[in-house]
Amino acid sequence: MTEDQLEQEALGWLGEVGYETLYGLDIAPDGETPERANYRQVLLEERLRIAVDRLNPTIPVAARADAIQQVIDLGIPSPLSANCRFHQLLVTGVPVSYNVAGETRGDFVRLIDWSDPARNAWLAVNQFSIRGPHHTRRPDIICSSMACHWYCWNSRIPPTKMPTSGKPTTRSRPTRNRFPSSSITTNC
Repeated sequence: MTEDQLEQEALGWLGEVGYETLYGLDIAPDGETPERANYRQVLLEERLRIAVDRLNPTIPVAARADAIQQVIDLGIPSPLSANCRFHQLLVTGVPVSYNVAGETRGDFVRLIDWSDPARNAWLAVNQFSIRGPHHTRRPDIICSSMACHWYCWNSRIPPTKMPTSGKPTTRSRPTRNRFPSSSITTNC
């Protein structure tokens, strides 16, 4: 089985359990149906807006827009700290405040419906290129809900020959710290 065959099989399985599957090059900035402005952008902002609106209809539009902006710009320069903050927003919701009849109210805008997973828009994108300051990475599949990526998967073909050193050769390398700091993961 080739890497591509394994990737396609995995996409098929994800599709069977309810994920929408997309080809990353189609939604790339220069693709047939672009969903991001550039290769550094990891959030699919229009999908995020649609999900936030669907999951939070009782929260005023301005508060929902504020929540989206908080997710887009976490305001934290450290990638690890930004990932932890994003994880917190994903789990607990984004804190917002708004006025109702002259009173300020606090609330949380949900990014995922944890009580009814069927209400979420699950997405699996293969070959989604992410450009960082030094490298461009393209994981085999990125899984997400409401357009915030939370899992990257890279298939690797096991070694097929033994070199003279006695150690197997493989193309697999650890993926930790290989993705640009603009990537959002949930490592906390």
